[in-house]
Amino acid sequence: MRETERIDETLARLGDAWRRQPDLRLGQLIYNAVAESANHPVDPFPDLFYIEDDVLTSALR
Repeated sequence: MRETERIDETLARLGDAWRRQPDLRLGQLIYNAVAESANHPVDPFPDLFYIEDDVLTSALR
């Protein structure tokens, strides 16, 4: 089972990131964070389904 503490941290980072860019829609914010975290020349936009929470949380910083 995954650690439940990750939920609060991820949501806090999401809220902080969204407040910094309030004109973005939620989907845009998450998509941009995932694309930025990918940093991969072949697949710059990985499938959102497979992104781990810690990767998303780091990208939202």
